[in-house]
Amino acid sequence: MKFFFFSVFSLFTILSFSQYVEDAPWVKELHKTNKKNSYTIKEIANAFDAYWKKHQDEKDKKGSGYKPFKRWENHWKLQMDKNGYPISNKTIQQQWEAKQSLQRNSNDVSNWQNLGPYTQLSKSGQGRLNVIAVDPNNPNTYYVGAPAGGIWKSIDAGLSWTPLSDYLPQIGVSGIAIDPNNSDIIYIATGDDDANDTYSVGVMKSIDGGITWNTTGLQFTNSGETSGEIYINPSDSNMLWVATSVGAFKTIDGGQNWNLILAGNIRDLKLHPNNPSIIYAASSNAFYRSTNAGDTFTAVTSGLPASSNRIVIDVTPANPNIVYLLSANSSYQFGGLYKSTDSGVSFSRTNEYDDIFNSSQAWYDLALTVSDNNENIVFVGVLDIWKSTDGGNDFVKINNWYAPSEPAYTHADIHFLRYFNGDLYCGSDGGIYKSTNDGISFTELNEGLSISQIYRIANARQNATNIAGGLQDNGGFGYSNNNWNQYHGGDGMDCAVDPNNPNKYYGFSQYGGSLNVTYDGGLTGQGVVSAPEQGNWITPMFMNNDGELFAGFSKLYQLTAINTWFPLSGSIFAGRISNIEIAPNDVNTIFVSSFTSLYKSTDKGFNFTQIYTATNTISSIEINNDNPNIIYLTTSSGENGQVLKSVDAGNSFTDITGNLPSESKLIIKHVPHNFDNDLYVGTSLGVYHINDTMANWETFATNLPNVPVMDLEINFNDHKLLAATYGRGVFVTDITIVPPADDIQLVTIETPNDNVLCGDTLSPEILVKNQGTNVINEVNFNYDIDGTPYTYTYNGQIQSLQTATISLPNITGLSLGEHLMQVTATIPNDAYIENNTSYTKFYINSISNPTNLNTFNNPINDSWMVTGTQQVWEIANPTTTNLGVNSNIGYVTVASSNYPDNVSSYLTSPCYDMTVFSSATMKFDLAFDLEQDWDVLYVQYSVDQGDNWEVLGDASDPNWYNSNYSANQLTIGKQWTGTDATIKEYSHDVSFLNNEPNVIFRFAFLSDQAVNNEGVLIDNFVIEGVAAINENELSNTIHIYPNPSNGIYTIERKTNTSLSIGVYDITGKRVYFNTNESNTKFTINLSNLENGVYFVNLKSDKDSVTKKIIKN
Repeated sequence: MKFFFFSVFSLFTILSFSQYVEDAPWVKELHKTNKKNSYTIKEIANAFDAYWKKHQDEKDKKGSGYKPFKRWENHWKLQMDKNGYPISNKTIQQQWEAKQSLQRNSNDVSNWQNLGPYTQLSKSGQGRLNVIAVDPNNPNTYYVGAPAGGIWKSIDAGLSWTPLSDYLPQIGVSGIAIDPNNSDIIYIATGDDDANDTYSVGVMKSIDGGITWNTTGLQFTNSGETSGEIYINPSDSNMLWVATSVGAFKTIDGGQNWNLILAGNIRDLKLHPNNPSIIYAASSNAFYRSTNAGDTFTAVTSGLPASSNRIVIDVTPANPNIVYLLSANSSYQFGGLYKSTDSGVSFSRTNEYDDIFNSSQAWYDLALTVSDNNENIVFVGVLDIWKSTDGGNDFVKINNWYAPSEPAYTHADIHFLRYFNGDLYCGSDGGIYKSTNDGISFTELNEGLSISQIYRIANARQNATNIAGGLQDNGGFGYSNNNWNQYHGGDGMDCAVDPNNPNKYYGFSQYGGSLNVTYDGGLTGQGVVSAPEQGNWITPMFMNNDGELFAGFSKLYQLTAINTWFPLSGSIFAGRISNIEIAPNDVNTIFVSSFTSLYKSTDKGFNFTQIYTATNTISSIEINNDNPNIIYLTTSSGENGQVLKSVDAGNSFTDITGNLPSESKLIIKHVPHNFDNDLYVGTSLGVYHINDTMANWETFATNLPNVPVMDLEINFNDHKLLAATYGRGVFVTDITIVPPADDIQLVTIETPNDNVLCGDTLSPEILVKNQGTNVINEVNFNYDIDGTPYTYTYNGQIQSLQTATISLPNITGLSLGEHLMQVTATIPNDAYIENNTSYTKFYINSISNPTNLNTFNNPINDSWMVTGTQQVWEIANPTTTNLGVNSNIGYVTVASSNYPDNVSSYLTSPCYDMTVFSSATMKFDLAFDLEQDWDVLYVQYSVDQGDNWEVLGDASDPNWYNSNYSANQLTIGKQWTGTDATIKEYSHDVSFLNNEPNVIFRFAFLSDQAVNNEGVLIDNFVIEGVAAINENELSNTIHIYPNPSNGIYTIERKTNTSLSIGVYDITGKRVYFNTNESNTKFTINLSNLENGVYFVNLKSDKDSVTKKIIKN
């Protein structure tokens, strides 16, 4: 098919605002002071900074519009030409064609699979949408357009989704039109018309239901053009209209040829519901009307505001003569809703004057729709969604972006609202939502929609299935147990996984503003510490093999043991730090980069020397895992991205870009412990591969969409390569690793692993893997606890590429509290000693009688532990204003002042044997003064020595939590929050734990990054209950006589396994205790006890039995 090519270079107006969002206020200011046809990214960024210097008070407000620009800036800084302008669409097209040519000649053995995120537990979504369409011939067929993830299709009303444009170069989709006479014919208007986050190729067409796509006669070659609303004449399928950033266009031959019918930045377009000859169009500041199918337009001013900075419009078949027009004023705030009852000839303002935008970012997202059944039901969306039922005279906000538990919740930032077949659809920064009851409630339809724009990922050393990711718009996501969960909000950025704990993820928000952590693979999360200063939009972090976390701002910082940032270096760099790399075998050797400059430290970051200056901005640093003198760099020029290699520790570099296409190079990774020295590079169009056996780079892209790959992670243990894409989520593929003859990897310390052990005995278990080709027959372990050394030799076979869990000898007599353990595993002729060592910490806990009343009066005799990021709990009488009214001495979170920010502190009980009870109740006294709905306290319990913790009870339980709020990061829907400062008793049934011999309870106290109150006071903790009776179990092996007795009892049994013996009175109080009894016949003397009924509990490693005895 031959198309007429409409050249955008033929129009001067097209060139004026080609590479950014024209409606942004700083762009308008720039054009006033510096009239040019186009601007560099730096010029636009400078204008942005100047604008916000005048609006400092609004910058951090939700909905200010600050973050959308920083996203745009970060994206296009990676795609600049040599003069600082965004590269053209034509250049990107040429780079894609070069990649296709290389792929045809590659021996590509990759097989990428998408990991999502496809969904998550909350309704907040996982990626931005610009447009939604429903097939006019099939109400169960939906299409959605993502700004970076292309077009997707569902044939089951949104229950599942299929991508339709993965084989194309990455495109945004902001408009979709389906032929009402033939559903196989679909048109898409490409580009990101709200944020210009990706590029546009104009209008594309499919004639097979979206399976394949072709360009039409309307194509864009410059970098900033976008297209949006697109409509098909319902009476003539060959006639279409489309709104673009350079004007409105019309075709009468199904897209082969297009005519410009209205010049300017046309932001919206609508057809009269009954008469397609009447067309309405809106630029940023004007409304136009056509009565001849768009051949000519007339500007309409009657009743409309004299000035607007953005306009959107909508119509309804419920009354075809009505047109609603929504205006954003010069500050991009609410400028009024205007209504026409004469098909757009004249307008009048409705009576709504309140600020229904709640933001100043209407240049980025602004949506309006009218019910297709009721002309008076109107919805407006910017930050949240507002609804009117009286034709726009009065609006009510129906949801809140911060409250996912609300029935009408949608993610913040509303880009699209429209009715189809009586149902309301919303497209937001979180995805697609549908309401079947005019906005009373929404259903999220994002499951299967993998459109996340991911900046960075991190992967656990132990496996490829524990992943942390930073998502644009959607915060920090964690992947574990085959599920994705959001563990912090904001924009997710760089992240790290603790090398010794695969479930502990760290994640930054934008600018490094907040460091967040999850201890359970993303299920829950909390803030750790705020930024010491402002970093880059993507502030880098790096965790070394010792589990130490570093971050790059204007200085290099290290996270301390008490979760504060300690500055290591001075501010000696060319600017803020962009990349950090630490040598895998030498924690003292650190490389950082800033812009084009590379710096090196050999003293763990205290002093740096600039060692190299690249031609373009350095986008990543990688140290060869087996040779610290080999360093790799990538650079992010949009026209000449490079891969560089140094063999002299960074003193000089050679260009190894070779036959790679010229696109921006974003990330490079070296496969560790692999004789072939495999390298993988992620670029703005995919992944490439080379190793020592190959003369040239090859594509590594089977089933990988043509999208920017922002980050790569290699999991050596599982032989996997993971890719973070900007628009299509996370992908994973197998990689080939050539193993050495002899190599052992210490995968993890399985026990202990940051848990709480009951008693003073440690039984370590170590997971190792044979990464060599030879069978391993012997493994030598050198390990220490707090510096005390131990050794052990394991004799047993481990086959090639197999794992084994090895038990080390027990260590007894450990003191209560925190301990550190280091383990090193070695074998003869071990090829790589770098993967032989691991670290962990653990806690030794006391064993106590659950019926003991804990009055917390004397710290010396106290057996409770305090753990967490900050140990704020102390035994004292509070002296603060609210909690100080109580005379109790107990555990309090800082006795004399308010608690700190970013606290995660746990008050942990001793280990309790709950088998002594047939029923039991926990009781304690509590007073609290916490920031309402932000800072929280709740009770958890563990039955596996701290490996897993569960929250005890719900807010609906009697005499328990006072809040079920779940909208904020720390509120889990069952907690104490707010203020009840007079101490009172709380209780909860714990009888369900009566079969558990080792139960630990803890009070979890968590505070966010701002506003703090007086805290919490806890006193008089006790477990009360009815003692258990067991007359039948093990009756053939345990015999107690005489019974009744005057106090001397003989106990006989058939085996000599070690027993612990506890005797309890009728109240559950323990009155006798003995451990390590191994005789088959022995006596216990209870002569000093009062006469009555008692219960003897005998417990071995495998079993427990309770017998009733009587003393008379």
